[in-house]
Amino acid sequence: MIRPLGQIYGTFLLAEIEGEFALIDQHTAHERILYERFLERWRALQHPPIEGKGDAGPFSAVQPLLVPQQIDLPVTKAGLLRDYLKDLALFGWGIEHFGETTFLVREVPALISKIGLESFLHDLTDDLAQTEVSSKPEQPILNVIASMACHGAIRANQPLTPPEIEALLKDYFEMKTPPTCPHGRPIVLRYPLLELEKLFRRK
Repeated sequence: MIRPLGQIYGTFLLAEIEGEFALIDQHTAHERILYERFLERWRALQHPPIEGKGDAGPFSAVQPLLVPQQIDLPVTKAGLLRDYLKDLALFGWGIEHFGETTFLVREVPALISKIGLESFLHDLTDDLAQTEVSSKPEQPILNVIASMACHGAIRANQPLTPPEIEALLKDYFEMKTPPTCPHGRPIVLRYPLLELEKLFRRK
């Protein structure tokens, strides 16, 4: 049972989860939701449906920008981004190399359409630079997914309506994901009734 109780500091959600009091970080919870959805999209592309049955699902939906956004990057970062344009396209990114260090962003994944594009591309290329030497061939793609999830997630100090809180909690707890965001930060603190009673010296 999930019973939303509210939001505090515009950052943390309060709820009763299966009889326990829970404090949830709204950013890390949403980040984990987005990460799992993009990861599902990527895994589906590695194992496409037999004989064309089925489709890529909602995770491939894109949001065209009314006005393409021009972004300039330092030379090294621009080179990295060029190398991963095809990978980004798998998730709904429409990014065109427009010059030596200039790019035009024409489409973004619909799941994260309100993302800050310039900060995302700077942070993404920083992450890619660190994983280029990884022994795991899929690690750069996992970093792309983690960066998209982090930048696309609800932020701290962002007020949510009761229906938004309920939807976020439902999505997160139904996924049964690991208890941390992709970067290792905790998502939920849970307090059984007995622990609360001890804190208030009732037991």
